[in-house]
Amino acid sequence: APDTVRMLLTGYADVETSIRAVNEGNIFRLLTKPIQTEDLVRALVGAIRQYRLVTAEKELLENTLQGSIKLVTDVLSLADPVAFGRSSRLVNYMDEVSRYLTGETPWELITATMLSQLGYLTLPESLRLRLAKQKPLSDEEQALYHNHPVLASEMISAIPRMDKVAEIIRRQQYRYDGAEQTEEQIKEDDLPLGSRILKVLLDFDSLVTAGESKGKALLIMQEQTGVYDPQIITALAYVLGAEADFDHLQADVYQLKEGMILDEDLLCSRKNRLLLAKGHHLNAAAIQFIRNYNRVVGVRQPVRVLVPLIKAQAQAPATKALPR
Repeated sequence: APDTVRMLLTGYADVETSIRAVNEGNIFRLLTKPIQTEDLVRALVGAIRQYRLVTAEKELLENTLQGSIKLVTDVLSLADPVAFGRSSRLVNYMDEVSRYLTGETPWELITATMLSQLGYLTLPESLRLRLAKQKPLSDEEQALYHNHPVLASEMISAIPRMDKVAEIIRRQQYRYDGAEQTEEQIKEDDLPLGSRILKVLLDFDSLVTAGESKGKALLIMQEQTGVYDPQIITALAYVLGAEADFDHLQADVYQLKEGMILDEDLLCSRKNRLLLAKGHHLNAAAIQFIRNYNRVVGVRQPVRVLVPLIKAQAQAPATKALPR
């Protein structure tokens, strides 16, 4: 209880005890026995006044900070729901990745995640639409887009106690190896932890939004040498769990292969009769059964399946570059 105002009432108040009580025990008043009731009441009234002063300042700062953050996020949600939705999607990932790495989630990391897309409000509407539709950008548009974290950082730094949040957001697009930086040479563990996590989460979200499965998106990022902090990639894989091991595909019955796993119940196309349950591992016999049944009666298609990523990687086209 760090805000508690402490007083000591003692019958043994030599100089050494008094000094230790004040310096080590953070004592507000040192009272000696015997004591008159009036003196004790005055000391208690003074202690209560001191407590109110300490907590009032703390509450003022916290309420002002929280109110400012809420105001900014509310404005973002109204002005650009797409950008706000993206930051909202990443909050849980930030919390879980941070806890995996450090055992806790400082409020600055969650706040930086919520405000990471604030700079989008400075972009022209036409550019925001192109970004939302994953369309290619011109060199001028790329420059505007890459500058949005700097603009957001400058806005946020005007709010008291938000210096760390502003720093995290400013460097959220920095590569782990320091490449492609034009303003400063800062890399690896010198980058704020929040910036390194945000870099991973933002690129991961871009790939998933573009249509990749979560597992495939993680695999693509693992192959980008020097772009990400390897520890954070490992943490994200842990957070994703089984989702990181499989690609999600839709296939007709003649595209099914051994090793695939049904990601939904396989049904007859006529009477919705259950043929194979979700989670069934397909082998040669099961695939032949499905194809034979499809020829005679019919199977509802396409079929959603999970593909172990080692096999999916071998079947997939060359890895595409991350969105810039």
